[in-house]
Amino acid sequence: PVSLIASPGTEAWVANYGWHTEIILPASVLTGGLAPLRTPGAVALSFGFGKTDFITVASPGVTDFALGTIPGPAIVRVLTLRTPPPRSTGSPLVRVTLSRDGLARLQTFLSEAIARGADGLPVVAAPSPDADTRFYAASYGYSLAYTCNSWAADGLGRAGLPMEFGVVFAGGVMRGVARVDGACAAN
Repeated sequence: PVSLIASPGTEAWVANYGWHTEIILPASVLTGGLAPLRTPGAVALSFGFGKTDFITVASPGVTDFALGTIPGPAIVRVLTLRTPPPRSTGSPLVRVTLSRDGLARLQTFLSEAIARGADGLPVVAAPSPDADTRFYAASYGYSLAYTCNSWAADGLGRAGLPMEFGVVFAGGVMRGVARVDGACAAN
């Protein structure tokens, strides 16, 4: 395993939703372009990437999955977690510890993934389905060559985690985080 633990380190989590992965960071560590995304009562924020006309659909059907394979505009979903990540989802979570530098690089990646308007604020891409979910326009598009999992692997790789090149599926992301020294199941 690759050791990324530097003292002091920051806990982060990678959520595996079966076909989709997301990166979760404590709200208290968010700085720079991510700091304005914190909401009162937030314990952590979960960041996910996806095709705009797919990820905003509440209950995608067969047609949505088929159309999801066609390249198009993307969004970054930011979900506010009001309980610690291990208690916020029944989906598998892996906890990793990021060095200070790794956390800074990951935050830069996440911030740059969100398109900004002329005022410097994140561009809202779609209405929020609830008070804890926000959809922001991504700085680049979605394709089968750059999926939600490719995006998560890219961000985690920028943080210094041993991610494979060309990850498309959730399994590739989870194999990468499993190689991190000290990584463990969090729920």
